[in-house]
Amino acid sequence: MSIDRSTIVTLAILAVVSILTVATYLPGLSGPLLLDDLPQLDPLIQQSADYPTELFGNHILSTSGPTGRPVAMATFIADAVTHGPDIWWWKFSNLMLHLTSGLLVCWLTALLLQALPKKTGVDPWIAGVIVGGLWLLHPIQVSTVLYTVQRMTELSTLFVLAGLICYVKGRLLQDRSAVSGWILIAIGFFVFYPLGVFSKENALIYPVYCSLLELVVLQFRGPLQVKRQVRIFHGVLFTGYALAAVLVLANFSNIVLESYATRDFTLGERVLTQFRVVATYLSQILLPMQRSMGFFHDDVAVSTGLFSPDTTLISALLVVALVASGFIFRRKLPLFAFGVLFFFASHVVESSVLGLELMFEHRNYTGTFGIFIAIMALALHAQEERQNVAVGAVIIILALSFLTWQRSLTWSSPETLYEYAYATHPDSPRVNLVYANAFAAAGNFGRARTFLEKVAPGPGADLHGLFLDCLEHKRIDENALNRISSFDGGVVDGHATSSADLLVQEVVGGRCSAPRQSLVEALAILSKSRGRTVDDNRSILFTKAKLLESMSDIDAAVGQYVAAQGLSKNDALPLYLAADTLIRFGRLTEARDLLLEAHELEKSAGIQRKGTAQRIYTGLANIYEAEKKYEEALDVYAEAMTSLPGRVQFRVNAAEILLRLQRYDEVTQLLADTRGHDYVDMDQNAYALQRISTKLSQPEQ
Repeated sequence: MSIDRSTIVTLAILAVVSILTVATYLPGLSGPLLLDDLPQLDPLIQQSADYPTELFGNHILSTSGPTGRPVAMATFIADAVTHGPDIWWWKFSNLMLHLTSGLLVCWLTALLLQALPKKTGVDPWIAGVIVGGLWLLHPIQVSTVLYTVQRMTELSTLFVLAGLICYVKGRLLQDRSAVSGWILIAIGFFVFYPLGVFSKENALIYPVYCSLLELVVLQFRGPLQVKRQVRIFHGVLFTGYALAAVLVLANFSNIVLESYATRDFTLGERVLTQFRVVATYLSQILLPMQRSMGFFHDDVAVSTGLFSPDTTLISALLVVALVASGFIFRRKLPLFAFGVLFFFASHVVESSVLGLELMFEHRNYTGTFGIFIAIMALALHAQEERQNVAVGAVIIILALSFLTWQRSLTWSSPETLYEYAYATHPDSPRVNLVYANAFAAAGNFGRARTFLEKVAPGPGADLHGLFLDCLEHKRIDENALNRISSFDGGVVDGHATSSADLLVQEVVGGRCSAPRQSLVEALAILSKSRGRTVDDNRSILFTKAKLLESMSDIDAAVGQYVAAQGLSKNDALPLYLAADTLIRFGRLTEARDLLLEAHELEKSAGIQRKGTAQRIYTGLANIYEAEKKYEEALDVYAEAMTSLPGRVQFRVNAAEILLRLQRYDEVTQLLADTRGHDYVDMDQNAYALQRISTKLSQPEQ
C-alpha cells in the first residue's frame, strides 16, 4: 500500500509537534501543587500508600463541583495507586491528556474543513495538524496542564472534542447512511457528553457547540429526510436551552445571586469586569508574551462602571463587535464565524454571571481552539498562496514552543514560579501571602509584615498578623484580639481559616501565650460569619474545638464538632474527631455512641473515612485492653468489624485478646471466618495471622 506525499508530510508535522509538546512541558513537571490542588488532592496523596483499594470509595467524589466530578477523580485515584506522592507522574498524566486532546483538535479541524459547503483547496489534515500544533504549544495552556487539579478541565475538553468529532463525522456519514450517522451522534451525546460533565461542569454546553456547528458550518445540509430529522433534533435542543434559561431565571437567587454572598463584588460589577477579562484573554492568545501571563490574577481591578476603569467600555465594544462578526460572516466565512462564536460560548459558564473568581487562564483551554480556527479561516481567505500560510504557521508554532518552554521553566519550582508571579503581579494578595510566610520562616518579620500589608484588610490578614506575633514575640495580647472580635458582616475565606488554624496550633502547642478565652470568643464570631465555602465554616469550628479541648472544655469542643457535622451529611469526619476527643478524656461510652452514629451516616455518605475510623477504633480498644477490660475491648472490635468489614486488622487484634483469655474455640472460629476473604490489609497482617495459627496449634499447657 503506497502512502501519498500529503500523508507523509502530515505525519511528519504531527510527530514533530508531539515531540515539541513533550519537550517543552518536561521542565515544568517538577513544579509544586497550587491553590485548589491542596484541598482536592492532598488527602488523596496522603492516603495513597494506605489501603489503595479503598481510595476509590473515599475519594471518588470531589467537593469542587455539584456533580462531584467522579471521572476526573477516578484518574487521580489511579495516579495515587500507581505513583503515590510522586507528583511528577501526576503532572505527566496531565501532559499525556493534553497531547491526546491535541490529536483530537487535529482530527476535528480536518473534519470541519471537509464539512464546509465550499471547499478551500487546502489539505484538511495538514491544516488540522497546524491548528492542533498551535493549540498544543500555545503558552496560555501551561496554566491548565501544569496546574494538577485542572485535569478536570483537560478531561472535560477531551470529551467535548471527542463528542464534536462524533457529531461532525456523524453528519458527514448521513449523506450515505442516516442510521450510521445518528449512531455516531448518539455516542457523542450519550457517552462523551456525560463523561465530560462528570469531569467538569463546563461540558454542559456541549450541545450548544453542536448547534453552532450546525447553524454555521453544516447548515442543515444532507438528504431531505436527514434535513428534516436534524431540524427536529436541534429544535429539541433549542427547547432545552429555553427551558434551562427559564429554570435559571426562576431560581436566579439560589443559582446566581447566592454565589455572590461571599464575594466582594456584585453581579453587575462582575459582568462589567468580565468584558475586560475576556479582552485580556484574547490579548494573551494573540500576543502571548510571558509578562502578560501568570498564574495569580487575584489582583484584577473590579469594574464599577463603564468608565471605571475606562477600558471597560472599550472591552465591551470589542466583545460585542466580535460576537456580531460571528453572525455577520457566518455565510461568507463560516469557519471564522464558528471559531469566534465557539470561543465566546466556551466562556458562558465561567466568565458570565456566576459569582466565581474573576480570572483564571485555564478558562481558555477549550476556547483557544475557536480562536485558532478563526485565524486559520482568515489566513486562508486572505492568502491565495497556501504554501506561505503553511510556512508562516510553522514559524509561529516554533516561536510558541520557545515561549511555552520558557513558561514551563518558570513553573518548574516554587521559587521560580513565585518570583515570576511577584514580578508580574506585585499586588496579588496570594503572592504577597507566600512572601510573607517565606520571610517569617526566615525570621525576617519586618519584611513579612510589609508583604502582609498588601493583602486586603479582613479577618484573614488580622489573624495572619497575630500568627506573626506568635512566631516573633511568642505571645499575643488582649488588645490585638479585639480586632478579630470587632469583625462583623464580612466573609471568612481560606486565608482566615488557615491563619486561624496556624495561630491555634501555636497556642495549643505551648509555643505562644494568648488569652485563650478571648481567642475562643474571636473564633466564635468568625464561626457565625459567612464562609466562602462550607469547608471554610467547618474549618473554623474544627479550630475552635481544638482550642476548647486544650482548655479541657470537652463538652464545648464536642459541641463544635457536632455543629460542623450539621453543615454536611456527606462526610462523617466531625463525628470521628468528636469521638477521638472523648476518648482522650476517658469518656469511652460516649465515644462509642458517636462511632456508631458515624457508621450509620457513612452508609449513605459520599466520603468514607475508613483510615480515620480504624485508627480511632483501635485506640479505643487499646485503652480497654490496657485497663484489662477485655470484654469491652472485644465489643469494640466487634463494632469495628461491622463498621469496617474489609479490615482483617480488627480480627487479628481480637484473636490476640482471645488467645490471652485462652478462648481457643472462638479464635478458631474467627480464623475460619477470615479465610477465603480478600481483605484490603491482608498482606500487612499475613504474618500475624500465621503467628496466631501457630499459637493455636500449640496452646499453652
